[in-house]
Amino acid sequence: MSSSEPPSAGRGQGVGDSAVYDELSAWYDERNRAAAVALAPELEALLPPDLGTCLVLGCGTGQYFHVLRPRARRLVGLDLSGQQPPSRGRD
Repeated sequence: MSSSEPPSAGRGQGVGDSAVYDELSAWYDERNRAAAVALAPELEALLPPDLGTCLVLGCGTGQYFHVLRPRARRLVGLDLSGQQPPSRGRD
């Protein structure tokens, strides 16, 4: 899916409806991949060497986990979609 527009499935549903985010996860991952790669060095420069336990709210598909993981003793990602981090093979 290469469209810049999100899939139409789920439009009109509430923001808290996890089904909407489940359907958008692949689109989001593809659409934001280049930006996540480009911004990773800037994020890394802002982080202290030891994050301890790191909670990422709204983590989406976990595109920045590779930057956080080496500095976090424990990395926890939460997202409205139940399909996101665990099913995407990330922490």
